[in-house]
Amino acid sequence: MPLRGMGCRPVSSALNSKNTMKVNATIVETGFKFSEAHEVSSVSYIGGRLCVALKALKGEETVVATSPEVAGFRVLDEGDLLEFWPVCSSPGEWLFLVMGNGWLDQERMRSGFVRGDIKNLREYLITGENDCVSVLAWDQPRISAHAI
Repeated sequence: MPLRGMGCRPVSSALNSKNTMKVNATIVETGFKFSEAHEVSSVSYIGGRLCVALKALKGEETVVATSPEVAGFRVLDEGDLLEFWPVCSSPGEWLFLVMGNGWLDQERMRSGFVRGDIKNLREYLITGENDCVSVLAWDQPRISAHAI
């Protein structure tokens, strides 16, 4: 039964009422593609260094993306990143360079984001089956892959 008059709207109306712009992104060639579904298995941030590990849901494939210096990062459920799909959902791929309409552009609209004028700051998106990690960094993450 619809909940009318209680401030509730049907989900389709709520989604359609938002002015969401699709991101502009490209695949970052890492030399490693997952053969099946994969998930973010850990995120570690120590002394300005970010390490994100991904693991195949089936099998032993593992990859670690390390960013030695980051301006920021966030971990969100893929369902809260609808503007990134389908652009950032190629089979087997997991690392994307976001060139527009992503988190970095959202932050640049805030007056309190002092790094917004730094031109070589980039946004990377690391995708998993459920969780995704957005990374603001000056350099592309370093990749190491192996089977456990």
